[in-house]
Amino acid sequence: MTEEPPHTQPEQPSSSVNASPHAMYYAPQSKKRQFSEVVRNVQNHSAYKKGKEVLLEKKTLYSIGVALFIILALTLIFMIPEPTEPIEGEWMKADGEVYTFKGNGQMMSGIQMTSAWTTDGSQLTVITELNYMDESNKVTSRLVVQNIQFTITEDENAMWWSWQSVLIDDQEQDIAEPQCALLLRTSIAENTYEYSVVSDNYNNEKPESCTQNA
Repeated sequence: MTEEPPHTQPEQPSSSVNASPHAMYYAPQSKKRQFSEVVRNVQNHSAYKKGKEVLLEKKTLYSIGVALFIILALTLIFMIPEPTEPIEGEWMKADGEVYTFKGNGQMMSGIQMTSAWTTDGSQLTVITELNYMDESNKVTSRLVVQNIQFTITEDENAMWWSWQSVLIDDQEQDIAEPQCALLLRTSIAENTYEYSVVSDNYNNEKPESCTQNA
């Protein structure tokens, strides 16, 4: 009796022999994007571009607004008038002579050349350069400095003058008695007649040291 060879199974490929029925499946891993690439994508996004445009517009409008505010503030500052001296304006003496005190420190009068004026409290200093023809027909100039104590009335429409000293070419002149004068604004007295009518209203505000010589 012939013996049959033992039954054998065909050999499986080595890969199937080592394979495990419980082998894990690993999904393919995606490549991580670089941070710079993410930023670039965000910057290229339409929403980002729109937001950037809005911010730039707001920044521009803000800058324009600040500039306009500064210009407006400076304009208002320069429009505010500087405080003026109460002595500024046009004043008339009893003889009809008008003195014009300007804010730039000049004083104009009808019979004299332009003078310079300044105040220190209630002290008024008027400096005038007089030019005249001497006996030899030569032009001669003299410098006259008047120191005056002035008092403005309550309504600021009248002003009392009391001469303290008069210097001509640095030589002090004698003042025999108090020399006083009442000046009225030309807004209330335009001529000598109006002056005579209105001036009586200010006698009660005459300084004690002053005697009216008008």
